[in-house]
Amino acid sequence: MAINNSATLAQVRNGSFEYGLEEPVRVSAGVRVVQEALHMYGYNLGSTGADGKYGKQMSANVSGFQKENGLTINGIVNKATLAKLEAWSGTLSETPMSITPTLKMVQYGLAFLHVGNIGSAVSTVRGYLNKHGYSCSTIESYDSNLASLVMKFQTANGLKATGDVDQVTLAVLEDFTADTAWLSGSTVKLTAGKLAKAGFKGILIKPELVTDINKALNKYGITTGEKVLQFLAQAMAETTTSENIMENEYMPGIMGTQPYAPFYGAGVLQLTWGDDYQKFSDHINTPQNGYAKDNQIYISGGKEKNLYATQHVALKYPGVSGGWIWDRAKEINNLDWTNAAENFASLSEQITRKVHNLNASSVEINRRLNYYKQMKAALPYK
Repeated sequence: MAINNSATLAQVRNGSFEYGLEEPVRVSAGVRVVQEALHMYGYNLGSTGADGKYGKQMSANVSGFQKENGLTINGIVNKATLAKLEAWSGTLSETPMSITPTLKMVQYGLAFLHVGNIGSAVSTVRGYLNKHGYSCSTIESYDSNLASLVMKFQTANGLKATGDVDQVTLAVLEDFTADTAWLSGSTVKLTAGKLAKAGFKGILIKPELVTDINKALNKYGITTGEKVLQFLAQAMAETTTSENIMENEYMPGIMGTQPYAPFYGAGVLQLTWGDDYQKFSDHINTPQNGYAKDNQIYISGGKEKNLYATQHVALKYPGVSGGWIWDRAKEINNLDWTNAAENFASLSEQITRKVHNLNASSVEINRRLNYYKQMKAALPYK
């Protein structure tokens, strides 16, 4: 039987230990770090978050990760599973404060730069600050002077002034485009930095997810300023303020209890129900739509064959599925977008009822309207 809190990631890495389900469940620093990485990969950790405990949710998420990456499915973090995860995330550590984080790990929200760090990521940040007009040398050490400059940059850009470079701050530092450059004519070019200033974080500002959101917006004609703002407002709400791209109750490989199980909400606008998964699969697999053939979105022959469908859509088509939902609800594009900036409240309510729920409560309608106002304030356009 596994005793997770007695082993290190290094032992899993060299094959002398494996993290797995245990009873009683103990808190393990290594398990917590793997949970954080799986969350940024796209998995929902449930209500307990990264608690360091190897329970059923953790086992299901590991099984899902193994399924999506062609590994043996056993729900155990073994040498092969950790190697595949670290090929994506970078080398994980139980004590991230003591390591020299890579820029990639900061981009993925798995580490942050602070006073005492050294390395190329620090010198890169110094270079970014210079380009933004904050004069500093490009040495590879994070000292108090650098922290002061970072605080000035954060304050100037409406970010929390901590002096540390976290995922959000790095995203804004890496963005050198003009405030209105995210929309050029009828082409959307959102950046992680623009989304971060609008309040997005975590999964929604991962580089690959930002790319998929742009792909969706441009492919499905969501290319006017007001349509993009309304889409992003819905995405903010549907992903629990950009925390999750899989529904909270979903556990990969497990049927679940909801009436729509196993077809839980997936992606930035939460594709749900088997009928929609089947239609989205047909859409992706229609040659003229330009996507590669994919038979894992919906598998005929019974629900039990689709226990990993939710994670597959969320991980491979997080933005594209949202664009498809918007496009499929033709009524959205057929709404009266004349003077959309003045009629934003009415549009927001109508879209909420079509994307979220026809019987959406006033609380939910107002919540999404407030997200629209948040997008409007942060993302000006010509």
